[in-house]
Amino acid sequence: MKRLLFLLLPLLLSSPALHARGVDRGVLDDSPQDNRQFTPPPPWREEQTTLPRYPVQGEMLPLAVDTANRSFSFFIDPKSISVGSDQVVRYAIAIESKSGGRNIFYEGMRCSTREYKLYATGGGDKRWHPLGNPQWRPIPSGGVTRYRADLFRFYLCVRGRPMGNVAAIIDNIKFPKNIDRDSLY
Repeated sequence: MKRLLFLLLPLLLSSPALHARGVDRGVLDDSPQDNRQFTPPPPWREEQTTLPRYPVQGEMLPLAVDTANRSFSFFIDPKSISVGSDQVVRYAIAIESKSGGRNIFYEGMRCSTREYKLYATGGGDKRWHPLGNPQWRPIPSGGVTRYRADLFRFYLCVRGRPMGNVAAIIDNIKFPKNIDRDSLY
């Protein structure tokens, strides 16, 4: 009996009734439309970056950064945050020392590759000073620039993508969620 079923199975599968119902469509169909080739996405291209207006100190949001060196405070300018069509999150950040020194940077973060780019620094003249040829660099997980790892991990990126649109990122900075993001990678 099993042998008979084994011999009849190919006949049943090629029956016109099954073809009429479309049972084999996409699996057994040899038409050219089902022999499509995989087309890779176009190579990633960074969009042109325009510097935002210079941050206003009273409008910046405090940023909780997990660092052993508590002599610095971190602030991000919500009006500078953008998520580009290239999936880069750009933002202006201020780092203040307890002694009153202040550094301001305009940076971009590429969530898919865990990289950052420093586009410009802020000067005492309250103007941006663009870097000549900024390059993408890996985000360090320690040291004085540890804040970038925290931005990546807790505020801007999730699963290799931006956390969401600008409003979602700002909301996440204002009201950080207590999530173990290590489980999301």
